Amino acid sequence: MTLLLGYDTEYVKDVDFSFKAAEKIVKVHEEFKQPATFFMLGKVVESRPEFAELLEGFDVQQHMYSHTQVKEIPGKERPVLKLNEVDEEIKKTNEIIKQVFKKDCIGVRIPYGYDNGLRDNPKILDVLKKNGMKFISSHGRTKGKKFVGLEVQPYKYRSEE
Repeated sequence: MTLLLGYDTEYVKDVDFSFKAAEKIVKVHEEFKQPATFFMLGKVVESRPEFAELLEGFDVQQHMYSHTQVKEIPGKERPVLKLNEVDEEIKKTNEIIKQVFKKDCIGVRIPYGYDNGLRDNPKILDVLKKNGMKFISSHGRTKGKKFVGLEVQPYKYRSEE
């Protein structure tokens, strides 16, 4: 049996901490010969390009550039990106991943996660699609503001085409 795990690499205040945590995670996955996906924040990769060597052989996708919300979360008073800023962050992180990891990025885990993902915001989905995102991890909370458990199954966004 193969268990696929994904990790958000996002701790900008102490990028060395993120790197050390990733080193430990890599060791465990190598020991048990299990795949993993690392969702990399553009700022983190930009400041520590040696992630490319550390994560060689693992799947690397993006977690946007600055870890800023793309829509409001009830009870969270944080800045929310405008649509053009979402586009800029996705493009910038795609470029950084291409430059550092020498691969195209086709997936994104949206910072914070949202109740029902991005189903209520087709404009953001259009921006992600336009930027080559083939899979989107965005469902991360329930209406009660709690993080979702493992019982939540993946789903597909329907295309209007």
